[in-house]
Amino acid sequence: MKGRLGTALQRFLATTMHLDLVSVPRRSFWVVAGWFVLRGMATGGLRAVLVDNERSLRRVTAWVGRARIPVVMVRPGRKGYELYSGQGRLSRADWDRALGLHADRADF
Repeated sequence: MKGRLGTALQRFLATTMHLDLVSVPRRSFWVVAGWFVLRGMATGGLRAVLVDNERSLRRVTAWVGRARIPVVMVRPGRKGYELYSGQGRLSRADWDRALGLHADRADF
């Protein structure tokens, strides 16, 4: 993640969305992000990547290539923020499946 989030928001994202966040200074963001993506692909630990703009979507999609790792766009939506992939809006169940979770939950 480029920049810093507050502790409460980081805790919420970790427990609710099952995300591990790493804050990185702006100047080194793409180098560190690339390293994390490549390491995650090599170890099999990378399940999905969230991006918040089209430029990042194109860059990260090129990195993961044919590895079949979902690259998901986060955008403002009806319920706060929503997730979109190439197939359209993702439900909470779709997101959980992308992460390998199988709990039935309501949409975002």
